[in-house]
Amino acid sequence: MQFASSLRFRLMIFYLIIFLVPAAIMIFAMPYYFQQSLSKETRTLTEGTLTSIAKNIETYLDDLNRLTITPYLNDNVMQAMQLKASPNYSQADDYTKLLADRALKTTLPFFLQNSRTDILATILITPDGTAYIAAVGDAFDETVADYPYTQQDWYRKAVQADGDVVFISSHPQDYLSNASGRQVFSVARLIKDPDTRQLLGVIMADADTVVLARIINDIQFNVSSIVCVFDDQNKLLYSSRPLSGNLQNLNFDNGSTVETGGDSYVPVSTVISPAGWRLVYFCLTRRW
Repeated sequence: MQFASSLRFRLMIFYLIIFLVPAAIMIFAMPYYFQQSLSKETRTLTEGTLTSIAKNIETYLDDLNRLTITPYLNDNVMQAMQLKASPNYSQADDYTKLLADRALKTTLPFFLQNSRTDILATILITPDGTAYIAAVGDAFDETVADYPYTQQDWYRKAVQADGDVVFISSHPQDYLSNASGRQVFSVARLIKDPDTRQLLGVIMADADTVVLARIINDIQFNVSSIVCVFDDQNKLLYSSRPLSGNLQNLNFDNGSTVETGGDSYVPVSTVISPAGWRLVYFCLTRRW
């Protein structure tokens, strides 16, 4: 009798183990597995979407880049820039100066004309500090008198790049009259004499920051999440929603959860080449 009771107890324990262990796995482990699997798939899909957006922004930056090589495409413009940069410019006759000025004031803007209204202006600065502007609309066709172009960071960066393209973060068009303080991002380049390598000027193409919103808003994201663009110095260029300091100072490569304002976010990011900017999607994972 005692043996039968002991056997019954052992069988009961055996059956409990057989049924309870799988049940425990189903109840506790499987939801975690599916959650992790879903999170991984969501992250992969988000990374692919961000890569697509980054490519669109790169294409736009490439459009700006092409504008900065425009002076090289016209002999009259290059000859005018060479004359302006020459130490003998002051000794040139009035007619020669007139032709050079006309090439930079009329011919160059004609070649810089762009059908995209979000490319607001292209400005060329010659070594003597003269500015030549090709802008969208009559309200932006005048430069500020005696503006210190050579003291600006974007000008110095272009000179230091020695002919390579440089990408300028968000800044006001304070060198243009009636610019209304709007923020732009830009692509700049030092123009050099192809033969002597002499500095002939610095050209910069400006684009309205709202173009970033247009590109990003073409994709539907979770309305509670945040999409941002940061420059190579981690300065915020664009954000779909106001961004707290916790999110701005985040190391985007670690993928760790960040809590701010009662919300929990996980960042997913990709690099915008060749500017070195970063497109970041802050995915809302939990709201307290």
